[in-house]
Amino acid sequence: MRGLIWTACVALLLAVLLAGCSANDQPSQPADSSSPLPMTSTAADAGLAAKLAELPAAPLDAEGRTPGDVLVEWTAARNAADWERVYSLYAHPEADFEIVVHEWADADPHYRDFTLHEARALDEDTALVRVTYAGEATLPNGVRQEFLVAEPGEWWAVDMVDGLWKVTWLPRQW
Repeated sequence: MRGLIWTACVALLLAVLLAGCSANDQPSQPADSSSPLPMTSTAADAGLAAKLAELPAAPLDAEGRTPGDVLVEWTAARNAADWERVYSLYAHPEADFEIVVHEWADADPHYRDFTLHEARALDEDTALVRVTYAGEATLPNGVRQEFLVAEPGEWWAVDMVDGLWKVTWLPRQW
C-alpha cells in the first residue's frame, strides 16, 4: 500500500510541476491518423528540466546499474514479450501478474529508438529519467497505433527497492 501511495505522490508531483511551470503553454496538437501519435508535453517540460537539472545525478544500485540501465532492461523485456522479466522490474507491481500479462500481450508494444538523456535523483530512493522513443502498440479499441515521444521527452520515475533500481508503475501502459 505504501508503494501505491508513493507512486501516486510522484505522479502528482510530476503533474503539478508540468502544469505549473508556464501559464503560456499551448495544448498539444492532435495527430492525424497518417502520422505517429505525438506524446510530448508542451514547453512546460523546459521549466521542469531546469528544475530537475539542479538535482544530483542518480547513484548506482547494488548491482552497479543506473536507473537508465533498468529502463533499457525493461524496454528490451517488453519488446521480447518477456512478461516475467517486465513484471520483476517494477518497483511495486500492484496489479495481478496474470491480468497485466493479458493486457500487455493484447497491446503488444514495441519500442524503437529508446534513448536515455539524463537521470536525476529526487532523493535516495527515487530517480527520474528523461527518455525519448518511438514505437507502436494496439490500443484497447483494437487499432494499432504508432507513438512518438520526441524531445524534450518524458520523465519516467524509478525507485530503489532493496538496493536495486526498479521501474515505478508510471511508464506508459500499453
